[in-house]
Amino acid sequence: MPIISYVLIKIASGKDREVFEETMKLKQVKEATLVYGECDLILKVEVEDFEELDALVFNTLRKINGVESTKTLIGTRKV
Repeated sequence: MPIISYVLIKIASGKDREVFEETMKLKQVKEATLVYGECDLILKVEVEDFEELDALVFNTLRKINGVESTKTLIGTRKV
């Protein structure tokens, strides 16, 4: 079963659209929304396991020019 997560990204001033466009190229990113508030971009991502999530966040997203910080919220299907 895939893991659905939401990644909240803080972006350097003036880099919003550039970061948005780069993240939309990633196969794991299912939705992306630029927002106002504590973070600048929210991504809905889908991965197969936690290793893939780690690689996406640490090796890909955090290395995009303009990304200042990330916060990852892991979804659960149990209610």
